[in-house]
Amino acid sequence: MVVFMGFVCSCGGHREDDQSRSPAPPPDTVRVSPPPGGTIFVPPPSRDTIVFTFSDLDGFYVLREPVKIELGLYVVEALTLGPGVALVLADDRGDETVSQCREHTVLPDTVHIVCQLPSSETVTLDGHFLGTRVADALEISVPPGQDPYKIDVLTVLLRVSRRGDTLYQKRHAFTLRPGE
Repeated sequence: MVVFMGFVCSCGGHREDDQSRSPAPPPDTVRVSPPPGGTIFVPPPSRDTIVFTFSDLDGFYVLREPVKIELGLYVVEALTLGPGVALVLADDRGDETVSQCREHTVLPDTVHIVCQLPSSETVTLDGHFLGTRVADALEISVPPGQDPYKIDVLTVLLRVSRRGDTLYQKRHAFTLRPGE
């Protein structure tokens, strides 16, 4: 009997020790702090997403829902951040006009833009990017099969006022549109 015990010990321990070991983690996992008495394995971030970079010179930020300015008969359609900050407007015939925005702050995560329109209204946009701002571009993660031009990339509170009176105020989302 003593010989048998020596044989078991020379094989690496007994059965109880084998069951108490943590299972080997699946490939490509990240180890995190275990809860008391256990181990957790968290899968890495998905590698299926594609980082899409959109330069300010590549196109426009387009309102998902265009805003009609009743008094001036304009529709605010889009915003451009390069080379200058401007709103793209359409009149009641569909002709586009670009209105330069002289007051603007574009930071890596937020925007504050004030534009004076030809019809005396003021459009103010205060919001934040839903991607990562890098220099004069926006980086977004795009799932496979998703069109990067259908993803919301900027959300703002858009306010239209005239002589200090608010005519319109609502939160809006912008998508991307390549330049023409």
